[in-house]
Amino acid sequence: MFCAISGVVPKEPVVAKTSGLVFEKSLIEKVLKVEEKCPVTGAPLRSEDLIVVQANKVTPPVSNATVGVPGMLRALQDQWDEAMLESFNLRQQLDLTRKELATALYQHDAACRVIARLIRERDEAYQMLNSYKAGSTPSQPSASASSEGPVSAPTASTAASAMDVDDQDREARGVSSEVVAEFNAVCKSLSSGRKQRKPSEHLQSKEDMMLLEESSSYTPHKNSGILSVAVRDNTVVSGGDDRAIVVTDITTGQTQCKISGHTGAVSALATAAGASGLIFSGSQDKTVRFWGANSSGGYAERFKYSQHRASITGVTLHPSGHYLVSASEDGEWHFLDVQEAACLAIVPVSGDVKYNAVSFHPDGLLLGTACSNGQLKIWDAREQKNVVTMTAEENVAAAESISFSENGYYTAAGYGNGTVRVWDLRKQSVAKTYELGQGAVRAVSFDYSGTYLGIGGGGAHGQAIHVKVVKDWSNSVTISDSHSKAISGVAWTEH
Repeated sequence: MFCAISGVVPKEPVVAKTSGLVFEKSLIEKVLKVEEKCPVTGAPLRSEDLIVVQANKVTPPVSNATVGVPGMLRALQDQWDEAMLESFNLRQQLDLTRKELATALYQHDAACRVIARLIRERDEAYQMLNSYKAGSTPSQPSASASSEGPVSAPTASTAASAMDVDDQDREARGVSSEVVAEFNAVCKSLSSGRKQRKPSEHLQSKEDMMLLEESSSYTPHKNSGILSVAVRDNTVVSGGDDRAIVVTDITTGQTQCKISGHTGAVSALATAAGASGLIFSGSQDKTVRFWGANSSGGYAERFKYSQHRASITGVTLHPSGHYLVSASEDGEWHFLDVQEAACLAIVPVSGDVKYNAVSFHPDGLLLGTACSNGQLKIWDAREQKNVVTMTAEENVAAAESISFSENGYYTAAGYGNGTVRVWDLRKQSVAKTYELGQGAVRAVSFDYSGTYLGIGGGGAHGQAIHVKVVKDWSNSVTISDSHSKAISGVAWTEH
């Protein structure tokens, strides 16, 4: 006598009147609570139709499968197989859930991007409508370039007539979520790539650097001082008191071209990588200008930005090449979109402070400004918020220059009293101090590998060049008799 459901000898057997089948009482009652049908025949069956069978209670026989060690091992193996099968099914469900979550997050991010673009287009439409109502014709926004690859010159339609915002109000579009996402992506890529980067085979050793001496001298600005320099490939770009920008071939010393347009001295320069990259200049005429190569081998103005209210003291290009920050003497830094030739943000500083220099961190998330009160302000470029302010406790003078090391940990600042301080960003404290004389240090620059720190200034009148070894902060070489006047800029080639 076996239960029709479980197939084992029932402890409390009952018989169904309608079918005559034997069931375990507790088991059939659970079935009937769900549905009053015989689980075997499907015929209607109620609890009243069950008849209790009076039978002697017997000890159930031991299953042969579990008799002895081999039987127990087989039983354990069966249970293990069932557990593994259940675990496999759970992993499959987890993987499916993760894929569904990733798809949902991607769709959410895409929706946020679309919303941000629509809001920007709406604001542009409102601005155009207001301009029409005021009786003026609004200027069309420039075409957006690709978000990948090196910065290239604007399109032909833009090149035909350089854009000018002299008559615009001081307006900023705001930093969109797309810009923040690009900053985060660039930071992630550069941070991971830095750990895998190997020193260039052309990197000079400490011993070779000690033999550094002047190899050639050029005078690109006749009868005029040089206020800013930048290096790109095999050329050096210089800006001078003569209001001109000169591009000089390093190997031959020949002037490739001379760029005119500023009405004041060119006080700041930055360059984009590649032969088709732009030149960015800031001037004492309160303008920032973008220059692109033209068909004749020279450069033409692509964009003129005129919303600063004081002389430009520094410009720095984001590692992506898509954004530029300019700083001025009135204590403001402006966040510019290079591709769309537009201002995204204007960030003032509180108090009577002016900026003397500005620089992006190698990862692109942080921005450093050197202030006239001796402070170094570190900003979160995505939110335009001052996150750290670093000030020396003694012998404080105006901070004239700033540079971040490629390792991301150190920033160097040159001061007006001939001092250079190297700050550890992790501890927000001074890691090394150099007292180089009385002359102001208006130029500091780490090389591309982060091995050396170049310093321009110090001495009696700011005419000396110093190279420091970052590993132990020792002095590699000092050249004090090369320049006849104070040094205003120092730049390294990549190799």
